[in-house]
Amino acid sequence: MMVMPPDYPKILIVDDKPQNLYTLERLLIKLDVLVFQATSGFDALALTLEHDFCVAIIDIQMPEMDGYELVEMLRSNQATASLPVIFVSAIYSDEYHHRKAYDTGVVDFLSKPFVPEILLSKVNVFIALYHQRHRLQTLVKQLNAANDEILRFNQELEDKVNERTEELQRAYRQLELLDRNKSDFIQVISHELRTPLSVFTGYSQLLLNMPQIQSDEMLSRMVSNLHTSSLRLKDIVNAMLEVVKVDSQTLELHYVQVSIADLLDLVYRGFRDALTERNLSLEMVGVADLPLIEADAQALHKVFKNLVNNAIKYTPDGGQITIRGQLQKDEEIAPAQSFVHIMVCDTGIGIDSEVQELIFTKFYHTGDASYHSSGETKFKGGGPGLGLALAKGFVEAHGGRIWAESAGYDEHTCPGSQFHVLLPF
Repeated sequence: MMVMPPDYPKILIVDDKPQNLYTLERLLIKLDVLVFQATSGFDALALTLEHDFCVAIIDIQMPEMDGYELVEMLRSNQATASLPVIFVSAIYSDEYHHRKAYDTGVVDFLSKPFVPEILLSKVNVFIALYHQRHRLQTLVKQLNAANDEILRFNQELEDKVNERTEELQRAYRQLELLDRNKSDFIQVISHELRTPLSVFTGYSQLLLNMPQIQSDEMLSRMVSNLHTSSLRLKDIVNAMLEVVKVDSQTLELHYVQVSIADLLDLVYRGFRDALTERNLSLEMVGVADLPLIEADAQALHKVFKNLVNNAIKYTPDGGQITIRGQLQKDEEIAPAQSFVHIMVCDTGIGIDSEVQELIFTKFYHTGDASYHSSGETKFKGGGPGLGLALAKGFVEAHGGRIWAESAGYDEHTCPGSQFHVLLPF
């Protein structure tokens, strides 16, 4: 026995006369459908509970339950309420019965004898509608399945995002804890070093002033180096403490009227010997025309000292350092306020674009740390990696902004760097 697919179109024919059923089935099988026969309304109702019919062709005049009663029963059941019904009748073909049939829910009415081609044409319409409905149902199922898959994927994605977010938050909390521990460690170590350093610096200064030391050239040079090293170490310890204050936002500024020109001149005099030793020239342009500003003089001195020192370290011997000053607005900070704009420019090896923001983070070093040099003003000399971080902290504490610009890093072409400082006045 050949098994038909579940969506194969089925037609229900209902008539109490077997010969009518036989004739009607022989006609309908031309349409490639399955035809189910029922000789009574009760048999028809039983079949509708088992099968999904695309159309039912029902004779009106039947014993026990006529066509009208059968249709009313079909319409009262949700599963068969929309089943298309075509009435056929040899007796009830007047307008009254036509109207009654349509009021009951019949979709069409044919009087016997009917033209076979007309019946087949009408049934073909319902077969086409049946196929279309099944295609839509299949499409809906596919869409629902796809939607379920999307929902599942979205849920999995959301779970993964939440998981990664929790991991990132946990890692961030750990980093915050490590950073706090590092800051606490720096603060403790710095405080612990300050006392012995002060003693060391004081005694080395006393030794330098002793006639016995001054009269011995070798001892004098040794003590002088010790004293110089102690001063540098003291500066590093102080810088470490200042970094902790910047991070903890406990930095205290003492505002006074400050001349940028005088401040930069003081910085220049501090590096005069280093500039001469390295054959570097330093020029100031427009600085003398800058107005006085309210600022912490010591903090700004450290800012420009670190910037000039940075320019010296990364500019080859014989290079040029230029400090420019001008007044301007800054839309990013305060559009209505004027700012003093100082630029420290050099003809050095430049800065890679990927690290132009990283250089302002504490302890950051360009290049390989294994080649670290302790020479403060030597070419590519090292340092603790605190100078630019402190400069950023001091400038921002004044309500200003600092950033670096460079065409890139190249030790052969030396594209140079420009450090910009904006300070309100």
